[in-house]
Amino acid sequence: MAARGYTLCISYPPTWMDWPMLKSGNPDVIKPGMVFFIHIILFDKASGSCICIGETAIVTKGACERINQVPRQVIGN
Repeated sequence: MAARGYTLCISYPPTWMDWPMLKSGNPDVIKPGMVFFIHIILFDKASGSCICIGETAIVTKGACERINQVPRQVIGN
């Protein structure tokens, strides 16, 4: 549960999570061209509910490049 993101790839056996995971203490170097899904998980222990938000980004030599173009806003009533 300490991970904040993970790489995306095509692999077998089928999985959507691949190494390296983005987490504190991970010694792996993040390099341009790598693709990560960056996420935040919020828990409410009292109700037993949680929510996960995130987006996919490509690492570049400058700032990361967002892959999706969905606006960053709360969608609801």
